[in-house]
Amino acid sequence: MKNETQMYSYDSNSTQPKKTGCGCLFWVFGLILFFMIASLPIASLFGGFFYIKADNEQKAQCTVEIEAVVEENATVYIKKKSSKPKTRISYAPVYSYEYNGKPYLIKSNNSSKPPRYDVGEKVEIMINPDDPSQIYEPGVVNMIFPIILTAGGAVGIIVIITAIIIIFKKIKKAKLKMEE
Repeated sequence: MKNETQMYSYDSNSTQPKKTGCGCLFWVFGLILFFMIASLPIASLFGGFFYIKADNEQKAQCTVEIEAVVEENATVYIKKKSSKPKTRISYAPVYSYEYNGKPYLIKSNNSSKPPRYDVGEKVEIMINPDDPSQIYEPGVVNMIFPIILTAGGAVGIIVIITAIIIIFKKIKKAKLKMEE
């Protein structure tokens, strides 16, 4: 027998199967669906990994601890992209500090609701001595989401690889059965 995967139909007047020709279409559709599903855990794995890597790089660059004062809690509008668009409001602290005699006023990239700090509160932050406008806020970045994203992607990839192995074993078993 040939090593082709074909679909067969049976005519009620004959005992011989007829090729229907939709086996190729089935495999193309299956592969497209597989790659669409497989891309999600792969994107999750890499997205979480690169988020953690970028956070660690920023932490490594910001080596000078400095006391900053929260001047205001700037309103941040986050638009959700969904079937029902919605705008979420959160607050990002705006820090003022001085480094090497030069004043800085920097808005954080991290926002929260309710605000993390009160206006006038003194906060310890880390700055990059080569670029004092670059800050790192110790303990602020929530690493739970990127860790879950990375772990979920890894588990998803393991599930997909296991499914591929099972499918190929079943195909091989079916081919052996057809050859008997």
